[in-house]
Amino acid sequence: MTGPLETVKKALQAYVDKDRALIDSVIGRPHSFTSPLDNALSREIDFERCWLSITSHRLPTMHI
Repeated sequence: MTGPLETVKKALQAYVDKDRALIDSVIGRPHSFTSPLDNALSREIDFERCWLSITSHRLPTMHI
């Protein structure tokens, strides 16, 4: 069983590596995303808006 810290590390690494398959395996279903600008985005819209936006920029290496 994967613990919370390992899950967070995998998720952050997926963003750094732009690895959509990895982030898909980390983020469960059902999934929704909420922020001050977005209210309960569906998984599809979250990935359409956020994943494409994040992966179009270079992210720094993250150390936990």
